[in-house]
Amino acid sequence: MLVSWRKTNVVLFILLYEQDMNFKKMFGVIASIAMMTSMVPVTVLGASYSSELEGAYDYAYDIGITTQGSIDSANMYGQLIRSHMAKMMSNYATDVLGFIPDASATECEDFTDIGNQSAELTDYIVEACQLGLMGRNNDGSVATAFNPNGIVTRAQFGTVLSRALYGDIYNGGNPWYADHLTALQDDGVMNNISNPTAPEVRGYVMLMMQRADESGIADTSGCNDPLTIAACAVGDSSCPAECMAQEEAISGFVTVSPVGSMATTNVANNAVDKNIGKIKITAGENDSTVSSVVIRHSGLGNDVDIENIKLSLNGIDVTNERYISSSSHTATLRFAPALELKAGSSMTFDVLVSLSGAENNRHDFAVEAVNVVNGTADGLPFDLGTLLTTSYSIGNIATTLVG
Repeated sequence: MLVSWRKTNVVLFILLYEQDMNFKKMFGVIASIAMMTSMVPVTVLGASYSSELEGAYDYAYDIGITTQGSIDSANMYGQLIRSHMAKMMSNYATDVLGFIPDASATECEDFTDIGNQSAELTDYIVEACQLGLMGRNNDGSVATAFNPNGIVTRAQFGTVLSRALYGDIYNGGNPWYADHLTALQDDGVMNNISNPTAPEVRGYVMLMMQRADESGIADTSGCNDPLTIAACAVGDSSCPAECMAQEEAISGFVTVSPVGSMATTNVANNAVDKNIGKIKITAGENDSTVSSVVIRHSGLGNDVDIENIKLSLNGIDVTNERYISSSSHTATLRFAPALELKAGSSMTFDVLVSLSGAENNRHDFAVEAVNVVNGTADGLPFDLGTLLTTSYSIGNIATTLVG
């Protein structure tokens, strides 16, 4: 008799040769194997995703929370470790919430257990600490160790996200995470807080960040939270300093415009760094900080035919390279570091596109948005150039020079 048992993508086959094995004995064998397989880490390949998770992946990809080019490679159902949460929260805090790391907090570089981390993750761990989100004791001092490989629980992630959204107003609960999780649930960010010790899942982290952003509660240090608004209105000491100064802050404003005419160009199907236009960003009467530029793709060509797109200044890349999202048809190009423009000054950037090799296609591009940390942008959207891919490609030529 052949009995099969399946847990996610792990399939076990049990061959029972004893024809007279009774039901109780067979059930015991199956239960034992089920117990063993429940302890085996599993990677879900070719998994199915709800439309909500698909949207969360596109959101996270667009703002750089994940750099994986497909939802399957993003490990949406995988457990989250602390070093990876540092990367996700750092990108979220700087690009969505507009936080600026405290570079003077050099003690954040002294964690005793991050020596084996990659240079990228080390930078994010330090930044998460300098943002005041991770790696700190209850009194705000920097901890000795970071525990980069520790599994993140729902209570831990919820507390970090809550502090990013609301500041410290929900500290002091019993237990320590209770008020943070309740606030997130009340605002519709976190639906399930019944099991705070459960390992947090990467896809749900992306989803909760998206909910917070799109609901409008993701403001700098939680200055829009009702309790904070009330405290600041009466001058209570619990009002954060950055919220008290919010009315005095000078908003930034930029104007974005194309430079020159935008051409239609025939290019090789695997062309690299083709210039599709120049854009000029000009600050208004106040200093402005620009975090990213959103480029939209359209035309007969598929989104996946765009290998990457980026901004360049005098031949030097000033943003990350991004794919085009297959759902939003856009790519969010993040300045690293953020672009600081003094009042009245301007900068001009080349928009460069590399193609994947699909021939006889048309790719149209436009600047859809420019995200200003402390203000707004005007002059959008506008079209960039068009690329027509031909049936020829660019190859390498090897030659020998004689004499």
